[in-house]
Amino acid sequence: MIQVIKENKAARNIQSPEPQVIAEAISAFQHNNHIRQSMGLPALVQMTLPCITMVRTHPAFYLVPVTNVLSNAVLNGTYPLSRARVRRCRCEVVGVNGGMENPVYRIHALQYYVAFRESYWKKH
Repeated sequence: MIQVIKENKAARNIQSPEPQVIAEAISAFQHNNHIRQSMGLPALVQMTLPCITMVRTHPAFYLVPVTNVLSNAVLNGTYPLSRARVRRCRCEVVGVNGGMENPVYRIHALQYYVAFRESYWKKH
């Protein structure tokens, strides 16, 4: 299992963490393959990394598929030949103001987290 935890203290792009999440997932894929190869294991051809972001107190959940094709395109500074489809789920509760500081929102957000964790790890 790979888990990437990164705190972004930069004020820029606060409303759209997706580019940073995708870049971190690609970096984690590359690092994982480097470690695997140094241990004599074959590099992975593809890997889907689960990611969670927080914008203020609002979580969003992502499944970021990274392939060798995408990784090599990033390394070479070229456009990838195929599209990577990132799956995203935002926790939105109708009629509830605030984020995790609101107990009603927090209950729903934690239910999203449990569902995300169970749906990903049951498959992997």
